[in-house]
Amino acid sequence: MTSKLPLVIILGATGSGKTKLSLELARKFGGQIISADSMQIYKGLDIITAKATVEERQMAPHHLIDELHPSQSCSVVDFRNRALSIIDNLFAKNILPIVVGGTNYYIESLLWRILVEEPGAWIEQNSPFETSQLSNSELHKLLLEQDPDRANKLHPNDRRKVLRYRVSNNIGWSSVVCKLGPGDQIRHFWYLYYPCLKSVISSELLQHLFA
Repeated sequence: MTSKLPLVIILGATGSGKTKLSLELARKFGGQIISADSMQIYKGLDIITAKATVEERQMAPHHLIDELHPSQSCSVVDFRNRALSIIDNLFAKNILPIVVGGTNYYIESLLWRILVEEPGAWIEQNSPFETSQLSNSELHKLLLEQDPDRANKLHPNDRRKVLRYRVSNNIGWSSVVCKLGPGDQIRHFWYLYYPCLKSVISSELLQHLFA
């Protein structure tokens, strides 16, 4: 897809202030907001996901919030297909799309097709380790030695995630993703990472909890 407008991406932890920034950008540039949070697409769960309030959603159009019942599934491919359709429509109307979220893989799926359609093969090829000869259980055992908490949450047969976290723990996932260069689905994008102190995030979440 091509557009003179960029895709604006705001990434950060829950409670870091992404919603406030996205609303300011939407107001200033007439944009619309697309949630890239794997939980905000579900109805309910408002507090734990720091979902934009009803009042905030009235300040600018929002997409992919409160669309599914918690019993429904939504894979990264489902999200990508929904989001790209919305982005295409906004670009066609010359409206700035602002993607906001904390689910990195969802955001990556919008930019690089290969990370969704052939993720295992691509990660294997770009990993700093020789892994092609290792079985799933052997690879999982290596992660277990390195990061037992993470490994215990993953099934040994989930090779893509096991390898991804092993790479992340050693050289950082960003070091691998940067090899991809510009997005092969959306090439023109602005990526805004919104860092925030843990103490500030904790305070913000407590305010949501007791509001």
